[in-house]
Amino acid sequence: MKLTPTYTLASPWVSYPIGFIFGVVSLWLAQLSYQAFMLAKPELLTVNVAKVGDEYISLEYFEQAAKNRAGKHLDSLDYNVLLDELIVRQASIQFAKRHNQDDSYDYIQAVENLLIGQLRQQILQPKLDKIKVLEAEIQEYYQANPRKYQQNTRVQIAMLYQTLTGDINQQIEQLNQVRDKALAIKLKDFGPLAIEHSDDQASRYKGGLKGWQIQGVASKYPQAVQNIMFHLKLGEVSPVIQTDKGLYLIKSVNKVNEQVLPFERVRQKIYHQLITQKQQQAELEFNQTVLKAISVERYLDKLPAKLVSPQKTQEQAAQPPRL
Repeated sequence: MKLTPTYTLASPWVSYPIGFIFGVVSLWLAQLSYQAFMLAKPELLTVNVAKVGDEYISLEYFEQAAKNRAGKHLDSLDYNVLLDELIVRQASIQFAKRHNQDDSYDYIQAVENLLIGQLRQQILQPKLDKIKVLEAEIQEYYQANPRKYQQNTRVQIAMLYQTLTGDINQQIEQLNQVRDKALAIKLKDFGPLAIEHSDDQASRYKGGLKGWQIQGVASKYPQAVQNIMFHLKLGEVSPVIQTDKGLYLIKSVNKVNEQVLPFERVRQKIYHQLITQKQQQAELEFNQTVLKAISVERYLDKLPAKLVSPQKTQEQAAQPPRL
């Protein structure tokens, strides 16, 4: 007996899951297609108020710009003027990129500096704003560092100077007579005696008056003159001083003896010094925080060798320059 196969419809309990899965897959594919389409057309995702080149100015960006510009006075803001400004700004950006300005070193530096500035403003600046220097800190620093505020003896002198002319003994005798006259007339400086007897053109018409000299600081005067000028009493006239450069007669016109400057005179200076130190410490901690967050590798062997001019040989140095 020959068997003939028969076919029956599948049970609805089998066909239902297949149809459900097919529907879910179709919906998923449709969603992917929609997302791809919207990504290709980003202008459809947002409300835009202008298109400049290939870029759009969104309503959200415009509203933010308006708030930044007008604050609480939005009613008085001319939206047309603001939109024109944003359009010019966007056009300028695209124009600069078209001319490769965004690849230039200066442009990259400016953008990077802006990013660094914003980072410093967010992290470092709040710490800098909290830095304070207490009055007790200033006084403690002053008391611990008296030598920093010690002022050496300062003198202002009047001077008679003569170049050596030949008979030194006779010249010294003449200057001694001038010294006697200076003591007799009792002027603050050498007065008319400087015009008549001094060879120093810069001071002879000013009574021989010279600038302030500070003990321990390099001076243009011979050492023999320096040794005497700081030990003269106020108004005292020195004996004739003989040096290789000539003869000197000096008078102490003003004098401030060695002293430690009073606290009130240096308080502000100490304050700025201490607050600068604290700011520098905050800067250092900020830099350390940044470096800890980012891995760093140094390739010192890749640095260029320092350019050193080759030394001339003795033979080359002896040769005359080429014409």
